[in-house]
Amino acid sequence: MSLANVLQLQFLSVAGTIDIDWDSTGENWTSLPYLEGLHVSRTDVDPENSTSLVVSIDSLKVVCAFNCLTLEEDPIVYNLHGKMTLRFSNNTFKVLSSMFPDTKN
Repeated sequence: MSLANVLQLQFLSVAGTIDIDWDSTGENWTSLPYLEGLHVSRTDVDPENSTSLVVSIDSLKVVCAFNCLTLEEDPIVYNLHGKMTLRFSNNTFKVLSSMFPDTKN
């Protein structure tokens, strides 16, 4: 996926895109200095590439990865290097309620 000549991209969604070469794509996205949000839901991103993206893109604050089968065995919501990664699969409401412990039903 080429983003040549893109200078100020803050949010990128590749949700539902199939056959992404995550190794080369991740290298290209690290050159986006203002990228704060990345949406990779319904893709085949694996845990290694997901973590690599979070760590290597300095400006990145949030990654949304809903319904990514290859990530379902990893923690569903976690904070890595000060960045939030959201991963929802089967039990969305239970996960959401754990994020807001002071609220009732």
